Amino acid sequence: MAIKIPRAPKHISREAKTLWRAILGEYDLQASEQAILKLGLENYDRAQTCREQIDKEGATVADPSGRIRAHPALQAEKNAISAYLQAMRLLSLNEEPPKPIGRPPGR
Repeated sequence: MAIKIPRAPKHISREAKTLWRAILGEYDLQASEQAILKLGLENYDRAQTCREQIDKEGATVADPSGRIRAHPALQAEKNAISAYLQAMRLLSLNEEPPKPIGRPPGR
């Protein structure tokens, strides 16, 4: 019987939807864990948006007095990456999924 994968949130990127399907195709996550995954993927998208802005505008900006400062999106990107990684750690997705019960297939 095929596992029914819940639909990915509409507002996340195509890449995040691909991750959603891949993760839920491999792991059986409860509703609360799916909420953590959703938040993680939202932060994944946020980090990508910040990266695009930094790539377009540069890593530094001039403040109103003309001094060069780090682009504010650098900190937002760092926070989003951290939140994404924390969500993945909470879900323990780096662990191997459980193997099927029973004897391994014959040689």
